[in-house]
Amino acid sequence: MPLILAGESPKCALLREQYAQAEVSSVDLTGVGFFVNFVIPAGAPRADPPNMAGGQVTVELEGIKHGLGCVLFVREGVIATLEGYTYGEPFPEHLVVVALRDDAPIVPEAAASPRS
Repeated sequence: MPLILAGESPKCALLREQYAQAEVSSVDLTGVGFFVNFVIPAGAPRADPPNMAGGQVTVELEGIKHGLGCVLFVREGVIATLEGYTYGEPFPEHLVVVALRDDAPIVPEAAASPRS
């Protein structure tokens, strides 16, 4: 998350403020990745645009040929979900992180997405 939220935009600073107050509400494993769902306190500032997806980090994992990709989803102005996914390989039972690479922070101005 720190790499995805590392942008210099004031909007990224707002998302970092939300993340500092965030609680994990659930973690769902999919077999090829995961969804980490967050709860943000009602009084936390809201992001604009309110619905966006973006940022990226490739996580090199021991035993996974192509690594794990990550993307952040913001819904209704708050951090909602971090998705991690392999590129078709089974998600390992035990994670051993080798390196983080190809990181790019979310760019709120370019990451607006319709609510799905």
